[in-house]
Amino acid sequence: AMQSLESMNSDALKVEVKENTIIYTYTYEQTFDPSVVSALSGTIESTLDDSSASFTSMADTLEKESGIKEVTVKIIYLNGDGSEIYSKEYK
Repeated sequence: AMQSLESMNSDALKVEVKENTIIYTYTYEQTFDPSVVSALSGTIESTLDDSSASFTSMADTLEKESGIKEVTVKIIYLNGDGSEIYSKEYK
């Protein structure tokens, strides 16, 4: 399901590290209408919930490897106009 979300367009993925937070930002190329956004955020939420264990273990692994305490993995989905569709943090 993740793949179909990402391959809808040539969406941009940006990865940033701010202090102890790793931020993955997906920006859709197109701008979805508000009615689509609410459905999309539900789809994203269930997709991320399915892989929440992998995000949590990623945070744990990064803590061990980097020695940084309390690593947080933050996932953000942005609409084409830059407005937020969905975001969630995993610790």
